[in-house]
Amino acid sequence: MTITITIPKLTLPDGLAGTVRLLLPIVEPVALAFAGACGVGIPLQLGLGFGFKLARRALRG
Repeated sequence: MTITITIPKLTLPDGLAGTVRLLLPIVEPVALAFAGACGVGIPLQLGLGFGFKLARRALRG
């Protein structure tokens, strides 16, 4: 028995920058929660948070 899941083609505006801008609010909390659940430590979590903040800032303008 085979289960097939089809994902509709996504059409996103603004190319790569628009895609990252759209996905960043979804990816950020998931990445930080995953890092915390794995016990990677506070410095790495702060670094991830800082990196996401820089990405948001770069994509804003």
